[in-house]
Amino acid sequence: MYPTSRAFIALLTLFLITSAAADEEYFNVEVTDPFLELRTGPGRGYPIIDIIERGEHIRVLKRRTDWFKVEINRGKPGWASIEQFKATLDLAGKQVQLNDGKQSDFSERNWEMGFMTGNFSGARTVALYLGYSFTPEFAAELNLSQIIGNYSSGLMANASLLMKPFSFWGVEPFFILGGGTITTEADSSLAGDEERTEAAAHVGFGLHYYITRRFMFRLDYKNHLLFTDRKENEEIDEWKAGFAFFF
Repeated sequence: MYPTSRAFIALLTLFLITSAAADEEYFNVEVTDPFLELRTGPGRGYPIIDIIERGEHIRVLKRRTDWFKVEINRGKPGWASIEQFKATLDLAGKQVQLNDGKQSDFSERNWEMGFMTGNFSGARTVALYLGYSFTPEFAAELNLSQIIGNYSSGLMANASLLMKPFSFWGVEPFFILGGGTITTEADSSLAGDEERTEAAAHVGFGLHYYITRRFMFRLDYKNHLLFTDRKENEEIDEWKAGFAFFF
């Protein structure tokens, strides 16, 4: 396995662990509904293990999408749905404010992290990216892509600026401008070809589509200009699609 492949797999593993967790720390609350059901896991398919009555205090340990893991003074920890949490009070007697991950959060998001796959001039590419929005209309991101071809593989790292003039739409188009490097490694069975690293610049466009909660779909196109040491520079088209979550 190429060293670049190992580096990409390590980052992909980190992305999967982070997106699977997506937990948030919370606090102590008081139950104000007649009762609150606790289940063994974050879903209605899990069995109910306890019933918490009105007036009892519980400690919220973390959140996973629309479910909260809680701990009570008696019994084992369990999971409760967001619907039952909307009427809970904090210890100051105020209603707990819960973030449902609605479309307004999509438009006003700061951080996002995603996984994409697509075509890089006939080769397959898989990519991870991390982005930060300074304002709803302007963002920056870092992208790491593994390029897998029939006779060579490569690792592309680049940084981009995104302009999002219609950030208030559910479908959010954007424009891309950036640059980076592409390192190409030939198949070990091919003699005479060496590893090479070339600088590159890119422009492009794409869209984000809000799905639900904190998840979205992304599609983008980039035209890369490789600055080679050969007589002419090289242009490469890249298409990618994938999913991301924001936080």
